[in-house]
Amino acid sequence: MKNGIMTAYRPRALGRLVRAALAEMPVVVVTGLRQSGKSTFLQHEKGLAGRRYLTLDNPAQLYGFRA
Repeated sequence: MKNGIMTAYRPRALGRLVRAALAEMPVVVVTGLRQSGKSTFLQHEKGLAGRRYLTLDNPAQLYGFRA
């Protein structure tokens, strides 16, 4: 929702690349600016919905990756 208006999800060209990478390796890192749609992309993109993903917003998860 943006400014109180619900908007439809638009598939991203990046989806094809991420799906191809996941076919080759078990983990793919999606990075980018804050609030740029990374989590929305992972939740809604066909072929990616339902997959497990982690955000490093949680300090405990971030520490686990730094260790």
